[in-house]
This record gives sequence, structure tokens and C-alpha cells, in this order.
Amino acid sequence: FSTAQLDRNTFSKRETEFYLKKFIFLYIDPCSQPKKVPPHPPVTIIIMANIEERLVELINLASTEVDGSKKVEYLYQIKELALNHGLLDRFFDDILAFQSDRGPNVKKFILAFIEAACKHDFKFCPKSILSLNLLLNDTNSDLIKRSTQAATHFYRALVQWIVNIQSTATAYNQQKQSQQDTHHNHLQPQQHNITTTTTTTTNTITTPTTTTTGNTPTSIDPSSDSDNKCNISLYNDEIEKTWLMWLQIQSLICNLLESTNNDGVRTHCIKFIETVVLMQTPSDKDTDNAHKLNLIDPVITPVRLSDEATMCGVVGLPKNGVIFNQEHKLELVEAAKKRFEQLVVFHGTSHISSVNLMATMQSLVVLAKQRYRLFMGRVIQAMESLNNRLPPTLTESQVQSVKKFIKLQLTVMLKHPYSLDRYQLQLSQLLQAVGSKQPEIHKVINDYKTKSGCDVPTLNNNINPELQKRIKLEPGVIKSEQKPLIGSQGSLGSQAIGKSKHLDLNKLTQELDEKEKRQIVVDSVKRILGDEKCINITPAQMEIKKKVLATLANEFNDTECPKIIQDYIFSDLKNRHEICYAIIKKTYEVAEAKAARRQIDLTDELLKDYFDCYSSYLSRAMELKDNSDREIILPNLYALKNKFYQKSGVDMEDK
Repeated sequence: FSTAQLDRNTFSKRETEFYLKKFIFLYIDPCSQPKKVPPHPPVTIIIMANIEERLVELINLASTEVDGSKKVEYLYQIKELALNHGLLDRFFDDILAFQSDRGPNVKKFILAFIEAACKHDFKFCPKSILSLNLLLNDTNSDLIKRSTQAATHFYRALVQWIVNIQSTATAYNQQKQSQQDTHHNHLQPQQHNITTTTTTTTNTITTPTTTTTGNTPTSIDPSSDSDNKCNISLYNDEIEKTWLMWLQIQSLICNLLESTNNDGVRTHCIKFIETVVLMQTPSDKDTDNAHKLNLIDPVITPVRLSDEATMCGVVGLPKNGVIFNQEHKLELVEAAKKRFEQLVVFHGTSHISSVNLMATMQSLVVLAKQRYRLFMGRVIQAMESLNNRLPPTLTESQVQSVKKFIKLQLTVMLKHPYSLDRYQLQLSQLLQAVGSKQPEIHKVINDYKTKSGCDVPTLNNNINPELQKRIKLEPGVIKSEQKPLIGSQGSLGSQAIGKSKHLDLNKLTQELDEKEKRQIVVDSVKRILGDEKCINITPAQMEIKKKVLATLANEFNDTECPKIIQDYIFSDLKNRHEICYAIIKKTYEVAEAKAARRQIDLTDELLKDYFDCYSSYLSRAMELKDNSDREIILPNLYALKNKFYQKSGVDMEDK
């Protein structure tokens, strides 16, 4: 009855009395027996019918209304009713038709409606993209600003729509394959029964078929199969047309960053380019869940374009006519890197305003946090360059605001675990340059370590007063409340504690054999590397660490030490792959040193340890399942191979 309050004319007086009596009779009085009630349409049907009538009425009122504010008010009512009652499919085109209205407020409503509809259901992306492109080409700067903002949110919905539509097609293919396998398995026994009865008489052929047809599963309908094939091809056509239009929109907005003089439009272009870079680059391990969605995900499968689409000349289409395959995804990553460099260049221009400068700085920091493996170092360089040379067009108050903002963004990056491992010293120096004090920087680092549970425990130098009293006592005056430790060891507990045992100096000073020494080293390496999860080190300490591990891997190559270090490297390859190269270089340098001492050329015998070390890391890298990890280590391994073979003069083809 509360839903009926949307329109007071929904129920007549007689209908209201009827439903009230039925409600009281059936639900409030549990002891009463239900009686026969006259047939009447369900309440839901009545309400939905009246809502549809109300929507039609509001659309007609909005079409004939001259006042722009009243027209927008009607349109907002239409939007709420259609979204909240699941009637968006029926009235979507009718609402979108108002894009041709001359009023800018009505066009802004259409953009807000496109955002809400695509967020509500991703399937409206193909229907909305034409209207988005039309409104983006308007001459009104406020409308261009709003269109760019809508396009920023639209890209995320578009990627999610592609993922959903391809997941549906994949599920259909798997279901069809399972149905075909089941149908084939059940068809074999039926054919066997038919062949065995034909050997007896021809009149008994129908008997086995009638007995076996009851257990035979329903076969795949060829008509439905063709319909589903048409649906899959239709999905691919929709993806193709939508992607072609989106490439034009993306190119238009990215070019606006340089062509327009409106700071508001530029600010929205900056946020749009940030979204483009996030959508076209792979996510990292510590990326937030909100930024993990991207087009490089293996879930997105290739789509072949038609001949007309391939020859249309749109910038950004692959030459081979296939989108979202491995080659095209690499092209998307390269295009995202170019857009990132566009932001960096704009960040360093001398004519940039303070508003655009802060917006660009914030976008660069977001990219550094969410795609730190690709952009963290470059963003820190850009911030350092900006601090050394601020734009001359800024006033004194703007300079102070920009420096405060730089300090805030550098602090945000310093709290990131990746920057603590690699860029802590550089960020600390930058923070000191913009006015931060050393205690403030240490407080930021320590607060982050405490919050993440990575603080290293320190020894307590304060001795318990009771313990101090016991220390001052003589050995024979220990209180009786202290129980002897030997008392818990069986028969020895009854014996009196005698004099302390003298140390056997001969045994203590006896040299350990080589096997025991090596085992102690292996156990120490295993223990140290196993407890290193919560340690944050500077770049200088990282160089020392690489040298130590490389030396250990070479000096104790006949023990488990190289295998332990290799497992340690591949457990976090993104942050430790440089140790691998240091070990391989160290192995080659040892072979070179041996050859120099003997005054001979490098031979296969001297390079045996190097070949074994290189082969072990290469085979381990080839077995990686994560493509991002493979892309990190394999190019560097091949580069090391070429470098050392050219240096040594060994025939590369033979090795």
C-alpha cells in the first residue's frame, strides 16, 4: 500500500477497502479460515501498469515543456522511476532522444543518465556511446567538461561489459561442448541395441528403440544452436562497433589537453588520461581492488574485426585485424605509457596553472601507487624536477600551496611498501627539500611499519628490580622458592647441585670440519632469508645485500645455498629479480678471475659453473605461469647472455 502512494489515483475507494479487508482477514486474524474472494488482478500488476502510464505521461510532459528547469525536473522523475522499477529497457531510447534538445541543462542530464544507466547495467554501453560522442563534440565548454567526466566513468563500465559479454560466450561454449559429449555418450548404447536386433528379425527393430528412448537425453536443438551462434557473432559485432567509436572518443579527449585553453576542461582531461593508463596497464600485487580491472587481463579474449573495420583508418587499431590478443594488449600498454609521458610533459610545462598542476600531480601519484612497477621511479623524477623548477607564472601564495601539495603527495608515496624498499632515501631527501624535518620523516616510516606489522622488536635495556636484587646475591644464597632446573629431569632431580662443570678448552677450540662449517652457513642463510619478510632496506643496503648473496651462492655452490637463494628470489620476483643478475655476473667474474690468474683464455671448463647457474635460472624462469613475472626476468637474462658471449668470444650458436 505504500507503493500506491506514488500516485493517489492508483486505487479507487472501493479497491482500497477490498484489499484492506483481505489483508486483515488473511494476515492479522490467524484463527480465521480463508474464504473465497472474488478474482481480481494482483497488486503488482496494477502498480506496474500505473507506473508505466505515469512514465509515458511524464515523457509527454517533458517533450512539450518549454521551460528548461521544469523539463529537467520531469526527466529526473523519469530516470528515478525507470531505474527503481526495472523499466529502463523499455524507456531507454525514449529518454536518450532528449539529447537533441538545445538546452545545455537537458544535455547535462543525458550525460548523468548515461552514467547512471551504464553503472546500473553494463549492457547499455553500446547504446550510449553514440550519444556520448555526439555530446562531446558540442561547442559549449561546460558541456565538454561534463562529457569528459562522463567518458571517464564510461571507460570502466565499457571494460566490465566486455568482460561480462565474453564470459557469457565462454560459458555457452563450455555448456554446448558438455551437451554434445553427453549426447554422444548416450547415443552409442542406443545404436548398439539397434544393430543387435537387426540380426534377429526386421520386425523387432522398434522394440529396443522404444525402450531406450526413455533414457536418452534431450538432444541439442540445431535451431537453438544456430541462434546462439548468431548471438555470439552479434556480441562480437557490438564489441567491434563500440570499440571503434571509443577509440575516436579517446583520441579526441586526449588531444584536448593541448588544444584547449580552459583549465576546467584540462582538469577533466587529466583525470580521463589517468583512467586510460589504469585501464590499459596490468595491475600489480599491491594494487587496490578498485583499480585492478584492466584490458590486459587474460579473461578478455581476442576478437577478430571485419574487413570494413580494419580499413576504416581509426587510430589505434591493430594491423592484423584482431583486438585483445597478446600483440594488441602489448600495443595498449605502449599506448598507455605514451599517455603517461604526455601527463609528465604537461606536468613540467612552464605555462601550467596551479589548478592543473595539482590535478596532474595527484594523477601521477595515483598511477605511481597503483602501477608502481611501471611508473614509481618516473613519477619521483618528475616531482624532483618540479621542485627544482616551479612554473614562473605562479604567485607567492600559489607557490606555497604547490609546495604543501608536493609535500603531501611525497608523504603518500613514502608510505607505499614499494617505495620503502627502493626509493626511501630519495623521497626522504625530497621531503627535506620541501620543508619536512627529519623526525617527521622517521615518524611517517615508523607509523607505517607499526601499522603494517613490520616493526622490528628491540631489546629492553630496563632490568627488572627484582632481578637486580637476585643478581646482587651470592651464588649460595638463592632463595628456596627458586626450583632447580635439574629437578624436572627424572632421577637427577634428587641429586644435589654440585660445582659448575669446567669448560673443556680443547674441545671448544677444536676446529670444525669442512662439512659442518658449510652446514652452519646453509642453516644461517636459510634462517636469515626466512625472517626477512618485515625488513625495509634502502637502495644502498640493497646493493650490499646483492653482493653478499652473490658471494654466498658462488662460494658454497656445492651445498644447498644456491637453491635456497634461488627459491628466495622467485618467491617475490618483482622485488628480488636483481639479485639473480648479480649472482650470474658474479659467477662469470669468478671464471674471468681464474682465467686471468692462469693467463689463459676462457674455456668451457672454466665457464661450467656459469653455464650451470645461468641454465638453472633460465629454466626456472621459463616455468613461470605469471606472464608479468616472465616479462620481468626473461629479457634481462637474454641480455646478460648476449653481453657475456660477446665479451668472452664464445660461439653463441654452440651454447
